[in-house]
Amino acid sequence: MIRQLIPLAAVVVCPIQAWAAPTPMKTVPGTKPESKPAATAPVELRSRSEAAIDRALKYLERQQDRDGGWSDNYRPAVTAIVTRAFVNHRDYGPKHAVVRRAVDYILRYQQPDGGIYERENNLANYQTSVALSLLADLNLPEYKGQIERAQAFLTKLQFDDEESVDQENNWYGGAGYNRSKRPDLSNTQMMLEALHE
Repeated sequence: MIRQLIPLAAVVVCPIQAWAAPTPMKTVPGTKPESKPAATAPVELRSRSEAAIDRALKYLERQQDRDGGWSDNYRPAVTAIVTRAFVNHRDYGPKHAVVRRAVDYILRYQQPDGGIYERENNLANYQTSVALSLLADLNLPEYKGQIERAQAFLTKLQFDDEESVDQENNWYGGAGYNRSKRPDLSNTQMMLEALHE
């Protein structure tokens, strides 16, 4: 089921985020962009895409477990990925019951150290990063405390002077799956993206 939900959620989230809040094009100072993005998708394509997204969200809504989650593996992370599709959709949003159940479910995994992860799988950085991105996307003040705890947890995973890693070391500034794993680019990127949001 996890293999089916993640691609479906990605297909739903990406178009919603692209249309929900268009971002200005960024260029390097002193350069010109080679081409400009289309202002809007053709009406027919947009209409068909929105209908497909609506059907996908209805499917995902029916698949939500009673406890609020969507997966038996990597529960908080998979649930956060799926939930973002609902948060950014015109018919749902951050306060919809589907989203509330999912967020309550995810926050049950917040550990005393501030991370949001399953102890048995312990991909602490990845799971916390995905959950933190969702909480930031909600943009609701009621989650401020949980967000701050997750941010503090992620910054503690970073290899730095606290772990006696010298600034000249390739590991300096990176993050791994958890505190005991070597840093890698994927985990470091996930952490940075979550902290940025």
